Amino acid sequence: MRLCLLALVAVGLNGPKDAHAAKGEGYFGLRPARSAPATRVEVQQDESAFTLENGEPIAGFRLGDAPEGPLKNQAERMVRLIRDEFHRDASRVPIHILNASQMDRLTRQLGGHTGFRWEIYGMHYRGHIFIRPGLTILSDEVLLHELIHEMSARFAAESRGFSHLVEGLAQHYTSKILASELDKKATKRIYVRYREFAEVLESIVGGDRLRALFFAEKGDPLQELKMRVDQVRGNLLPAAAALEKDRFNDALRLLSAK
Repeated sequence: MRLCLLALVAVGLNGPKDAHAAKGEGYFGLRPARSAPATRVEVQQDESAFTLENGEPIAGFRLGDAPEGPLKNQAERMVRLIRDEFHRDASRVPIHILNASQMDRLTRQLGGHTGFRWEIYGMHYRGHIFIRPGLTILSDEVLLHELIHEMSARFAAESRGFSHLVEGLAQHYTSKILASELDKKATKRIYVRYREFAEVLESIVGGDRLRALFFAEKGDPLQELKMRVDQVRGNLLPAAAALEKDRFNDALRLLSAK
């Protein structure tokens, strides 16, 4: 299968397994090594700075302080979309633009690896977002997907072991927001099954409630979601576990068990 020549987002019909479960962070299109080493990345929390293991600094900027030009226009649009849709401020999120070699080194450094025909164009780690442009284009879809990971960090932290659930929800909201701008055929190739699971989940608990829980900044959103799903119709955690193993039919059966 030919993949992502225009760098929309990572790869495969459902997307590869990623490192949410291993590290609880928002990788996008990253398969973890089975015995990933302890992270040896230096992150300066007070600045938009990030240093690779070999000492190579990765320059960055806050989303709200993007350099002048097309990138600034794009950043301002992303800040506005996040504010309008989710009532969250993304302007201070650190963004790093990486080339292919830097992205590959960062991937390996964090204990992951790419497989045959896999390419990573976006990654979220400890509040920092790393983007690799496709050709000369910085994809709205990749950037927004990773920003949504950052805005939903609490839900992801409570959902360790359920990375496919998190990815499906992140791409579900990415696609909703950019529906009028995206190439529909390209979009439908990204995390297809995980997005379908998210859509069924939304039909069970309601759009407003699911959105509020996914973007919650406090409390235990996964447990509240579980309680609501289990009361209304299904069995969320076994369904999410089946989804994590790519047993999609079992996941839907468990989600709609009652």
